[in-house]
Amino acid sequence: TLTDNGMVFTTRLAGGRGGRNAFEHELRRLHVTQKNSTPNHPTTCGKVESFQQTMKKWLRAQPDQPATTTDLQTLIDRFADAYNHHRPHRSLPHRATPATAYTTRPKAQPAGSRDGDT
Repeated sequence: TLTDNGMVFTTRLAGGRGGRNAFEHELRRLHVTQKNSTPNHPTTCGKVESFQQTMKKWLRAQPDQPATTTDLQTLIDRFADAYNHHRPHRSLPHRATPATAYTTRPKAQPAGSRDGDT
């Protein structure tokens, strides 16, 4: 994982308070490597911050606001589809969608494998 240094993600860097929080323990239990961004260096997590702002603006602009978590999940699913499959992105060549950029990019394969091998 790559996160900022918010207390919800890490207490290791909390100025001497020590210990790990529940999230850190769970990552360790699952053998997931935790990486934290450099303090006062917001560009490390900038892309996800930008994505979250875009999603929040889109959700607020919806005429029918969700009344339940199920309704909210339905809206988030609609947003994800629009964001990944229909909304052109200025940062991608030819203002492609993320889905187009992903599907046209060659995929990594294990060393020694050949195209078409399963």
